[in-house]
Amino acid sequence: MSISRPRRFLGATVLAIALIVPALTTAQATPRTPTGSAAAGPANTSSDTAIEAPTARLTAGEHHGIRTWTHDKTSKATKGAVARDEVRQSPFYSVRVAPASAPEQTQDSFTYLSVPRNGEGKKGYSAEDGADFAASTDSTMSWSTFEYSPEVKEVFVYVTLLNGKAIDDPSQVTVRPTSVEEKNIKVEAIEDGGRTAKIRVPYSSDGHRLSVEFSTQTVSTYADKDGVLTQEGKASKPTTFLESEPRNAMLLFAQPQAPDNTVPDVDSPEVLDVKPGDISNLDAITRASSSKKTLFFGPGVYSMGPTHLPQLPSNISRVYLAPGAFVKGGFHFADNEATTEFQVTGYGVLSGEEYAYEADTLDGFRSFLDPNHPEYRDTEKKNKADCHADCAKPLRFSSSSGTAQHLTLQGVTVKEPPFHSFVVYGDENTFRMDVSNYQQVGAWYWQTDGLEMYSNPKEERSTLKNSFFHANDDVFKLYHSKVDLTNNVVWKNQNGPVFQWGWEPRNVDDVKVTGTDIIHSRMFSRDVAHNSCLFNSARHWKDTGAATTADPAKTVSNLTFTNTRVEGSVNCAIRLNALSSTENITIDGLSIDGWNGQSTDLTQSRIELLTSSAGQKVRFGSADGTVKGLTLRRYQVGQGGGATGAKPTGYTNVTTDNNEWQTNKPGRLNFDAGLWGRWTATEQ
Repeated sequence: MSISRPRRFLGATVLAIALIVPALTTAQATPRTPTGSAAAGPANTSSDTAIEAPTARLTAGEHHGIRTWTHDKTSKATKGAVARDEVRQSPFYSVRVAPASAPEQTQDSFTYLSVPRNGEGKKGYSAEDGADFAASTDSTMSWSTFEYSPEVKEVFVYVTLLNGKAIDDPSQVTVRPTSVEEKNIKVEAIEDGGRTAKIRVPYSSDGHRLSVEFSTQTVSTYADKDGVLTQEGKASKPTTFLESEPRNAMLLFAQPQAPDNTVPDVDSPEVLDVKPGDISNLDAITRASSSKKTLFFGPGVYSMGPTHLPQLPSNISRVYLAPGAFVKGGFHFADNEATTEFQVTGYGVLSGEEYAYEADTLDGFRSFLDPNHPEYRDTEKKNKADCHADCAKPLRFSSSSGTAQHLTLQGVTVKEPPFHSFVVYGDENTFRMDVSNYQQVGAWYWQTDGLEMYSNPKEERSTLKNSFFHANDDVFKLYHSKVDLTNNVVWKNQNGPVFQWGWEPRNVDDVKVTGTDIIHSRMFSRDVAHNSCLFNSARHWKDTGAATTADPAKTVSNLTFTNTRVEGSVNCAIRLNALSSTENITIDGLSIDGWNGQSTDLTQSRIELLTSSAGQKVRFGSADGTVKGLTLRRYQVGQGGGATGAKPTGYTNVTTDNNEWQTNKPGRLNFDAGLWGRWTATEQ
């Protein structure tokens, strides 16, 4: 493996040289496709013969202010696990990138692949795990990441469909979120006989998170009355339409140049340069290096194995994953009151693919669904045993009591989390975080939440921006005050809502969420679920059937959601099972293409005010209406879309004045009459 670790992109004065002298690559590719059944593509491909990826003019590396990377050992298998030193490469797509000023100067950008359960099936259990539907339909998720500098101004990204039906016209490729058209991101042309989409992507200091969707890859998902999911309406029972999405997803992450303070100097005496390969002894290595503060993972593949996850010693406070680093495992940071700054940064990948679902770190990483586990969680008998405290998580922190601590989480892609991807234990009220350009992909299992945004109200605000979440549970957990979320993209699986601030009574104040794009949603329920919809406050986790678990003395207030856009169909907008007194929840600019095909009753928004054990009901705004519990502004629902999967022909504005808010009208707001005046819906 040839490795270079350049700190910055080549300047304009040497760009001309780069045309003649190839730059060093971060990891030279010698891809191999295994033989045998494991190498075969999934049954979802067409009968068309797979094509070879177009030849790039330049190899992966650093050219013209664009950095891409690849891997030495790869596998295009879609079934079965790959070798510990291999990276799964997409057999469905390839990606090349070039500056718009020199579109013929393309360079390869490695295209990763995620498959449900890492292609291995269920490890030691047979119960449902949330990945059943995706696995049964051979769903996959491919993605490619590249880094580019402001001097590039704009690039062309060439996305080639390697297996499947070709297309005829740029209109047959959709780039989501579709709002990026306003940023001049668009399909310029179709090349290679209908196989390659040429996409213009201007530079942005925020980066871009894009889904490239060929119409020939689109499939529709349906549910029957028993909640069984099928595709293309092929079922023995009547079905209702839920949503349409690519069977083989293709994501692009165009990343801005990493900030200087997020890239450590590998030669610093405080940095431990971890070598690629088997790192199941990382615990011992880090304990023996007590002078080190940073773990540096350069380009290459690292494997901790399915029964190891390092408990980092207290001296380690920083992990860096370089572009081209692929780490199979996770990191649990130690409690250390002397540590005030944590960092997990870099455009590398942290993959949970080797772990079982709900892998118990205290019982040989055996799944809690394994009948031989001592605390076996029997899903049919509703046994409540679970691994919230002890199961493997890609990132876990322990916050020291009374110590103001801060985390910078930048650039990292988390692949196939086996449970929650990120948690903080200890003193949650002293842990502040800044998250940017973070990605979560291949979240097939239940309980693959997005991020809980911790904060320290006495310090600066916590932030989450310019990130992407594929999630099969609560995406954004708004349990803490003084938090800002900006410019994030969501691909939502079945379980949980997008925004969550329930599960127990809380004091939450001053949360600002701006510019959220939900590009796909498979959320549905067989009844009026308490834990679903776009905006949600779930019932108490200890007893979701109880209505007396609230605390009126606690208050959720001043949560503002601005410009939330839902493409395609969704099941419902708002379900508030208020466990705390609630005031000044503002949803300003909510655009929904349409409701899925479920009954009107199941697509209604509802508000339920719960009581304490003493019978005291939580407040919702004020009785005289001067303080609103909920304010909706610029709420619109598409016409002619939703249940049909078609694009809306227009949008209906929903206000309290035009009655479009009513249960059987587009707004689908079924709020108790006793709340009238405590909520409002206006055009402005």
